[in-house]
Amino acid sequence: MMVAVAIIMYMTSLLGVVKMWKLQKWGFYIYAVINGLALTYDIISGSYFSVIVSIAFIGMYFSNFKYLK
Repeated sequence: MMVAVAIIMYMTSLLGVVKMWKLQKWGFYIYAVINGLALTYDIISGSYFSVIVSIAFIGMYFSNFKYLK
């Protein structure tokens, strides 16, 4: 069950990245929400390196938010 949930979350995150690649703002929202949910799981499980990487990517994508339509 956890594997299925993880696959769905990763595929949804990938959908957000593809939409950002096509310069759509909804892609950032999808990516940020899904990775925000993943952050809570990572904090609970103690995977702090993953938390840092996720926050860094959300920040880098947000810095280019003004170019999205």
